[in-house]
Amino acid sequence: MVRMLGMAAQVAATDSTVLLLGETGTGKEMLAHYLHQRSGRAGRPLVEVNCAALPENLLEMELFGYEKGAFTGALSTGKEGLIEAADGGTLFLDEINSMPLSIQGKLLRVLESRRSKRLGAVKERKIDFRLLAATNQDLKLCVERGTFRSDLYYRINVVPLEIPPLRDRREDIIPLALHFLELYCQKYGRLKTLTRRATEQLRQYDWPGNVRELKNAMERVVVTSASGVTEIEQIPEFLLADAVPPERAHGEPACSDWHSPPRYDSDGFSLKEYLEDCEKAILSDVLKTCGSTHKAAKFLWIDQSTMVRKKQKYGL
Repeated sequence: MVRMLGMAAQVAATDSTVLLLGETGTGKEMLAHYLHQRSGRAGRPLVEVNCAALPENLLEMELFGYEKGAFTGALSTGKEGLIEAADGGTLFLDEINSMPLSIQGKLLRVLESRRSKRLGAVKERKIDFRLLAATNQDLKLCVERGTFRSDLYYRINVVPLEIPPLRDRREDIIPLALHFLELYCQKYGRLKTLTRRATEQLRQYDWPGNVRELKNAMERVVVTSASGVTEIEQIPEFLLADAVPPERAHGEPACSDWHSPPRYDSDGFSLKEYLEDCEKAILSDVLKTCGSTHKAAKFLWIDQSTMVRKKQKYGL
């Protein structure tokens, strides 16, 4: 995320087309706002279009607008299209993979000529806008299937920015959960905290709906927990019905074959030495079961560098 946001900050000041990639709920719309606000067009409109929300004929009319008398029922004054409305600013096409092929061709023409023509019009209008597009689908696969034009794909894939799913950045889960918890506690005038058990449940869940699902879950926890309860002991099962430890979810070892703790001699007992013996035994078991320092560190919730250092310390 740090690398991705660093790249976003770098390209925000340019007029390059950016293709935002990521699963549903990862925050592509938020990133689009971030890019616009950091650009030289921040004082101009950010026009957002959800290409999946409108049928083909309505999407075309909304994007390109129409002249008066263009069709039965058209406004006598005509109508400005959303592409025109983005003049001087930014046009954000969300779920661009859902755009019909017939409109894809017209959009490609606009991107190449920087001119747009309303339905029923004779003349084109010159338009100056920056394009941001987003998709939760593999556009290369869409091109292979014939549902997305290859020329349009190469035209919009100038700077791709991919937002990783929440399950691949689990260190972000708890900070985000606490942020949303505070947000909704302030909104609803409540005081709630999460116990360690609750945070572990949140951390272990795969969050298929990503940040959007986490945000909704925290709001639900705040509004459904008893008003007199300040500590959330556990996350209700109906919110985390499919929660499993991340290692099991991805087919990795469970690392559950533990040996008994080392015995200790009461004569000349040293707590420090005994704790080191315990740590050595645990690390040895986890390394044998997991097979790598990466997986062992992930299981123990420590950095891999720490795991490597302790491995060297104990000669494992």
